[in-house]
Amino acid sequence: KSVPIALPSESEVINYEIIAAAFARKSEADVYINELSKKGIQGKIVENMPGKMLKISLGTFLDEESAKKELTRIQKNINKDAWIARVKQSKNPK
Repeated sequence: KSVPIALPSESEVINYEIIAAAFARKSEADVYINELSKKGIQGKIVENMPGKMLKISLGTFLDEESAKKELTRIQKNINKDAWIARVKQSKNPK
């Protein structure tokens, strides 16, 4: 009997989100995103992340290398405590 090898399925994609902040309430998250946009920085609330806190992403990347380069820039210029989160995106056909 052959054992199937676990390969990432076509329906699963890993994104690398650069998380700059996390908030308990959406109102706080919205204020933070507005503050960023005044500085010309695009932020968004990341959906489908574990935990109760709303995570604010400053960038979405398909590969870890690009995310690390941008993380360095963000830590230098925006938030030294930013980190990278791996987020599984399910490609649901709509």
